[in-house]
Order: sequence, then C-alpha cells, then structure tokens
Amino acid sequence: MKRRLLEWWIAIPRKIRTGFLGLLTIFFLTAVFIKGSQALLHSSIDSKQVVIGMLVAIALTASILLNKK
Repeated sequence: MKRRLLEWWIAIPRKIRTGFLGLLTIFFLTAVFIKGSQALLHSSIDSKQVVIGMLVAIALTASILLNKK
C-alpha cells in the first residue's frame, strides 16, 4: 500500500506538488482523508483534529520543499 501511494505521489507533476497549488492539493487530500476515516469509523471528528491534520499537511509540504532546495 505504501509503495503504491509513493508511486502515485511521484507521478504527480512537480508543479502541482510544489508551490501554492501543491499546498491546496495537500489540504484537499487531508480533508478527504479525515472525512473518509470519519465515515469508516462512524465517529465524529471535532475541529481540533481537523486543525491538527492541516498543520501536519503544512509541515509535510514544508519539509518536501526544503529537502528539494
């Protein structure tokens, strides 16, 4: 599963992975993940967990951008 996800991530064009559009993509994927886990677990996710997820997405995007320079 991790390998397939990594291959998918590498296949995304660089312009989408980096920059403002990449950040929006990360936010969207995080929101989809949170909603999907909420549906699978049949539980409610409060706003604190959503904010934590967004902060993790920002940190991952920043680390990717810093590692490329």
